[in-house]
Amino acid sequence: MKMKLFAAQVIAFNLLVSLPAQADNYMVIMGAGGEEAKPGTIFDGGIKNLATYVRNSPGLKVDVALNGGHSETSQIIENDFPRGTPTSQFREVDYKRLIQKYTQMLNDNQIKTGDQLMIYIDSHGGEKEASLKTHRISTAEGTAVNLDNLQGSETVSLDDLEALKDLARTKNVKMAIIDASCHSGNTIALADENTCVISSSGPNHYGYTSFGYAFPNAMSKGKTLEEVFLEVRNNENAPSFPMISTNEGMAVYNELYARLTPFLYDYDEKNDKLTPYLLRNSGEAQMCLTDANFKSLINTIDSIEEMNTVTKKILWFTYKNKEVDFTELKRLLTEYKKTLDEAALKMREIGVEQFKNKETIPGFAGEVTWKDLLMTDYNALISKASERLATETNEKKRRALASNIVYYTKANEKKQALLSADAGLAVVVNRQKELMRSLSDTKTLSGSIAREERKLYDIMYKQAQKSNPDKSKNPCHNFKL
Repeated sequence: MKMKLFAAQVIAFNLLVSLPAQADNYMVIMGAGGEEAKPGTIFDGGIKNLATYVRNSPGLKVDVALNGGHSETSQIIENDFPRGTPTSQFREVDYKRLIQKYTQMLNDNQIKTGDQLMIYIDSHGGEKEASLKTHRISTAEGTAVNLDNLQGSETVSLDDLEALKDLARTKNVKMAIIDASCHSGNTIALADENTCVISSSGPNHYGYTSFGYAFPNAMSKGKTLEEVFLEVRNNENAPSFPMISTNEGMAVYNELYARLTPFLYDYDEKNDKLTPYLLRNSGEAQMCLTDANFKSLINTIDSIEEMNTVTKKILWFTYKNKEVDFTELKRLLTEYKKTLDEAALKMREIGVEQFKNKETIPGFAGEVTWKDLLMTDYNALISKASERLATETNEKKRRALASNIVYYTKANEKKQALLSADAGLAVVVNRQKELMRSLSDTKTLSGSIAREERKLYDIMYKQAQKSNPDKSKNPCHNFKL
């Protein structure tokens, strides 16, 4: 009897030893940078939902680097995240410290094979620069007054995550990067067979807080990141083209994005993608190319409709039943195409070709277009920055504000010099402003197109899944919450 008991204990011990160690989950939450001085930030709703996810995920190991001098945001971080969660501001030093921390943990095997590491980013994000693989995001220092280049805020490059994700792949640690910033489609460049990357927008589009709120709200134990993405994308309707790095996601992106891009732009006086697009495409040759791209897009939509149409012949009558109907999408696209064509022709009549010219601002790197110089109210920017400088106590932020004021002043001098050199230029500027104000309803149109685009994307994604049933090499499917 004792021998049998001993043998059973040995077997139980051997089984226990042979069982794989429990996988651990790690999460780094970063962002909420580039916001002006006020109690809260536009990211607060997303932060609350991330905090809820963390509270509902026992055992999840979390680092939080957010805020930057916003009292309401600070309260959310202090009150909503579980007690004991390591938190800090999101400065460049915090960003690099966290990358170094997790690099060291991987090297020391504190994060081991089978574990999962998610980097979650929700901040202002800039367009891709030629020297970067991905793009820059704003830190907590300074205010992003331009959401294309993040001018006014301190920034860090997401290229700095590449070595970390490469090390995770080497260590067989599953990696995910969620980038909820503007222009975050550029971060898809970090994806590989071990790293799932999800973005709130395409590389040339602004992101919207609706994605930053919805994604963490949809995260729950047992779901894959692919499932969360598809759920959120289908229900969030901003004109942004959210992306995922799966083979299916990239196939749909390659098929749709370039041709759909202009129809997801709209006119906004402050953050304007439409005017630069029209400037680039108002020439006769460019308009011919946009015509060809539009026809190709409509043909793609028609072919998807046809693939999902059931045809039945009853005696002499042929009956077609559309399982998917994109009539409304095609109508909206056609309406917007007409609007864009008319605007491009008017721009040629106005004579804004010279808006493409570029100038340098003394003492500052880079170039600025005449469009930005002539259409920007620098006096208003100087006044606002001066008001903030009068109350700001952080020395680094004071230096950034002072630098902005110098830049706005010199840019304004350049603007006035251009207007003085050509008396007719002021007339062109005023006519162009009137034209763009007449396009304010494009915001509604692009939003409607985005809602219909979600249906198209979903059908195309599901079709791509059917032709690629093997999930073993899909890091977004294999990363489970």
